[in-house]
Amino acid sequence: MPGPFAAILVAAGRSRRMGSDKLWADIWGRPAWRWSLDVLLATPGVERIAVAVGADAVERFRSALPDDAGDRCIVIPGGAERADSVIAGIWA
Repeated sequence: MPGPFAAILVAAGRSRRMGSDKLWADIWGRPAWRWSLDVLLATPGVERIAVAVGADAVERFRSALPDDAGDRCIVIPGGAERADSVIAGIWA
């Protein structure tokens, strides 16, 4: 796989239909969003990961980053729509 490259994990959903925050749903001992992040962290060539989250959740996500995320992973506020969050990730 070519590299180095960056990735964007869009995790700014509101979970309206589910009724609870699906990003923090426990799946075999980890929040749902961590499964995606862990795959990105383990992918050769991925040097930077922008995690776009709801503006009110930035600190919660930052405090939940794994120790091995180091300087490779940043948490940023996403936008009102998914496309806005992707654009925020690109600019990060």
